[in-house]
Amino acid sequence: MKLAKTKFIKQMACLAALATALATITACSSKKSNEVDALPTPNVEDSRPPVEDSQPPVEDSQPPSIETPAFNFQQHIDSLVSDTVAGIVLFVETPTETFHGSAGYSDRDSLVPMPINARMPIGSAGKKYTALLVAMLHEEGLLDINNTLDTWLSADILDRIPNARQITLRQLLDHSAGIYDYLDDPTILQFFDAAFAQINEVKTDSFALQFILDQEAYFDPGTAWHYSNSGYILAGLVLKEVLGHHASVAMRARILDPFELHNTNFSAMEADIAARIPGYYFYDANIIAPIAERIAGYLSADEKFIETKALYEGIGVSDAPVVSDVKDLARFLKTVITDTDKVSQSVRNTMVGAENLIEIESGLSVGLGLFKERMGNHIVYHHGGLEYGYSTSNIYIPSLDVSITAFMNCGGSIQCELEQTALIDPILENFLF
Repeated sequence: MKLAKTKFIKQMACLAALATALATITACSSKKSNEVDALPTPNVEDSRPPVEDSQPPVEDSQPPSIETPAFNFQQHIDSLVSDTVAGIVLFVETPTETFHGSAGYSDRDSLVPMPINARMPIGSAGKKYTALLVAMLHEEGLLDINNTLDTWLSADILDRIPNARQITLRQLLDHSAGIYDYLDDPTILQFFDAAFAQINEVKTDSFALQFILDQEAYFDPGTAWHYSNSGYILAGLVLKEVLGHHASVAMRARILDPFELHNTNFSAMEADIAARIPGYYFYDANIIAPIAERIAGYLSADEKFIETKALYEGIGVSDAPVVSDVKDLARFLKTVITDTDKVSQSVRNTMVGAENLIEIESGLSVGLGLFKERMGNHIVYHHGGLEYGYSTSNIYIPSLDVSITAFMNCGGSIQCELEQTALIDPILENFLF
């Protein structure tokens, strides 16, 4: 299905206005086999885990070929630690080797070295967890992804969202609904202002809903494509109606525990499995003046960065639901694409089957919670994440059976976007070109 394009992928939605949106990866791939403890004095150990028996999709089933030049991953991430990027964690896995290393610091003020098992909110990279849960419930007949929102949501919500009674659940998840994105300007500032004001309270999809209501639609449902975090907020409300409880309960029972994602939890709705690392957003008084009084207590010692960990500890929304580490996130994406025991072909087809993809531009399509892109001679599945203070890249290349996942505790600014590109592009090029 090919739709008219309105705005290309909002990889850094409203960066100029404090974006917390999609950070689709721009690259990724690599080769080496060491597991490296945090700097400044890394220890190296072999960490090759067993490779699952599941096979990649037929379209990507050419024999793996990892004959790439040696790439020094540790040297690469060490070189990118700077005033902008405090710390990095990188996980790269091929059929024969694994690199799991870190560089820099998790805490700017106390100079705590970055651990390889660092956990942080992964932003929009978590959309695929919500999408997978919906696809599973669709297969089980507990909901129909092609039904319209009036099947589940009440009139007091429907009457305040243009075209709501014509929008399907699928359109919410593939961004073809035309619903206003609450992380667009100006409501993004309103959202974070309110979030800072209630920093010690748990904020769920119903909190985010107030910034979606009474906004103009981008287009009629199914006629174009526009990335919108709001679709996943509404999907979260649908899930609550279907399940009779918050989606975090079903996500734990159907995904996190069966997939053995032991370092992953639903943000704010579940107790953190372990501490999160701090995240840092470049302070710009001109941009965030409307909420300056809210964030004054969260400035770093040098007053150049806002420390955002406390902000996100209270946010648990379906467009960015998950706190995780790089190894769990890499395992999750590979499982979705290849593991036929944990994810049925029917569920996988609902998410990324050819007939369920929307072509955004030549070689790039979107399904439910995932992008599918042709890079060189290979198909790449990806969806990254961006939050104030955190950047996530999450990539899987089925034809090479290569996983690439990276975290930085820097995000939401142009400087961090450039550093994320500098981190991922050389790795991808190493594998793909």
